Amino acid sequence: MKKDIINYVSKCLEWQRVKIEHVRPDGMLLPHAVPPTKWQTINMDFVVGLPRMRFHHDSIFVVVEKLTKVAHFIPKNTIDDTITIVRKFIREIFRLHGMSAVIISDRYSKFTSKF
Repeated sequence: MKKDIINYVSKCLEWQRVKIEHVRPDGMLLPHAVPPTKWQTINMDFVVGLPRMRFHHDSIFVVVEKLTKVAHFIPKNTIDDTITIVRKFIREIFRLHGMSAVIISDRYSKFTSKF
């Protein structure tokens, strides 16, 4: 049966166009270290694509503290620029918990550099 499959694949044009790359896998993912104190490491993300609410908010700025998993949900607009988001961060997070040593975000580095 193996010979039949090899013979079929060698004659099939579709299979000839698809080339499997023989690349070594990247390896195992390494988790982030557990922070020693609360609010030293935070994760930030955005939930977008929501319907507009009464105050014209259509997305949520989510900040999660890594050690205790405490989360803050801050309403925002999709069109908010980085400066507006930083002001909301200062008003809602920094005011209560201070500045974190590590900020983890899946957004591009330009965003976190403004912090």
